[in-house]
Amino acid sequence: MREFAHIASHDLKEPLRTILGFVQLLELKFGHLAHTDAKNYINYITIGIQRMENLINALLQYTRINNSPLTIEKVDTQLLLKELENSLNDLLQRKNAQLHYENMPIILADDQQIRQIFQNLIQNGIKFNKNTLPTINIEAVDKETYWEFSVKDNGIGIAPEYQEQIFTIFNRLHNQNEFEGTGIGLSLCQRIVERHGGRIWLDSEPGLGTTFYFTIAKKQ
Repeated sequence: MREFAHIASHDLKEPLRTILGFVQLLELKFGHLAHTDAKNYINYITIGIQRMENLINALLQYTRINNSPLTIEKVDTQLLLKELENSLNDLLQRKNAQLHYENMPIILADDQQIRQIFQNLIQNGIKFNKNTLPTINIEAVDKETYWEFSVKDNGIGIAPEYQEQIFTIFNRLHNQNEFEGTGIGLSLCQRIVERHGGRIWLDSEPGLGTTFYFTIAKKQ
């Protein structure tokens, strides 16, 4: 799978770059002569190329997560979330969003992959949110043999008939005009959780927000 993804990415990216190069030449040489429809077509082609490149990069990211060996170490999730909060500060301020967490545990896990889970779930909770004050609440519960984490938002929610689909790679419930993205984030979260001996699920109601739960085994 890893070799296929790298080969496919190279073979797909090369013609994409060629197409984009010629589109940019057309715009440079004839853009001032083109009518409105022609300019719109050039713009659609450019957006389509960028979208395809994003999907290829997402495939590579999924492959790396799936094949990279886990580096198990003690991870202070309180500190990890503080670092994430700092790195997402611009997004939090721009969206007027609040992030709440406290008394988070130290776990045995791969730091970078656990960071990826929290980052994806926090960003989704902010992105799929139409409130004037998006709010994300993160908690952890000690379940003896594993930790159970919850990431709760007050966003748009997910209808019951779509809740199983959202973990399928590249599956999207909204078009690009509504919410940008590749549809890979939750698939990555699921794979990371499974590699840590856990599972991920959600509780959601349209208009009332979503709570994602995931577990991380204490022994890795």
